[in-house]
Amino acid sequence: MGRAGDDKSGFLGYLSDQAVLARVMAAAGAGAAVRLHELRRVAAGNLRPIPHTRLGAFAATVGYPRGTVGYAVNRAIGLLYASLGTYGEERIGVVFNSPIARTHYPRPVHSASSRAVAQMEFDYWAAVRAEDPWSAGGRIATAFDPGSRDWLQREVFTRSP
Repeated sequence: MGRAGDDKSGFLGYLSDQAVLARVMAAAGAGAAVRLHELRRVAAGNLRPIPHTRLGAFAATVGYPRGTVGYAVNRAIGLLYASLGTYGEERIGVVFNSPIARTHYPRPVHSASSRAVAQMEFDYWAAVRAEDPWSAGGRIATAFDPGSRDWLQREVFTRSP
């Protein structure tokens, strides 16, 4: 697979990520509206994002019914994309587009599959952070351990909009 993260690394990569965050925050209202529109287009099948991106991760989880791992994960990814855009995304879509992850999406969110996906995502972010301790995505994402991710999927992101 090569590197887990993107091509930005070290302190200069961190500064590049911070510049992206500054642009996201400066255009928060307009940017969020654009990102919500992109999410709707992906959900409707009218936009095919690059698979390794955060938006590609969202696309991989579209269409699963409420109560499934896919539904909960899709809502979590959608919230992150609407809020942060591409900030800190690295190549997270690789995880959610993997054949192993896809086997868990149709399963009930209150099953071991929720924890399995949470662990897969955490392991990805831990690898990113190990490669580059300055990675904004790696630093933020590893603050949420698999148990916390599993709880969020089961108790927060499984609710109706």
